[in-house]
Amino acid sequence: MSNSIRQGWKVLTHDLRSPIQGGEPVCADTFPAPLPAVRLDTSDEHCAAGWNYTADLASAFRIAGLWPNGRPSRAFVVEASADAIERADKRRASTLTLVREATEADIREGITAFSACFLSPSPRGRATSHRPSSF
Repeated sequence: MSNSIRQGWKVLTHDLRSPIQGGEPVCADTFPAPLPAVRLDTSDEHCAAGWNYTADLASAFRIAGLWPNGRPSRAFVVEASADAIERADKRRASTLTLVREATEADIREGITAFSACFLSPSPRGRATSHRPSSF
C-alpha cells in the first residue's frame, strides 16, 4: 500500500458498524462505498471527530479489535478526502471511501504484524511465545 496519508485501513464490525461507537451500519455491503461527510477535528488530539483510520492494518486491529462484538471484524482499504490528518498512530478525515475488503493475505499480514509484540526471538532464531515454562 502507498505511504500516502490519504490511504489506509479501517476496521468495522461484521455488520459494518463502528467497533468503538456502535450505532447503525456506516454503509451498504457494496464496494467501493463512500461514507457520509462528518465534522473533522483538526486539533492535536489523538482521538477526535472525523472518520478515523490507520496507516497499517495491525494498528487498526489493535485499536478496533479482532472480535469487538463476539464476531470477527471486517477490514477495509480506505481512501480519505484531501483534508486527512495524522495524529500519532491514527489518521482521520471528513470523508472516507471503503475501497475494498481486505484479502486473506492482507488479514494474515495484519495479524502477523499485530501479534509480533507477543513473540520474542529464541536463541535459534525462531519466535517463541511468552508462556510460563510450566505449560
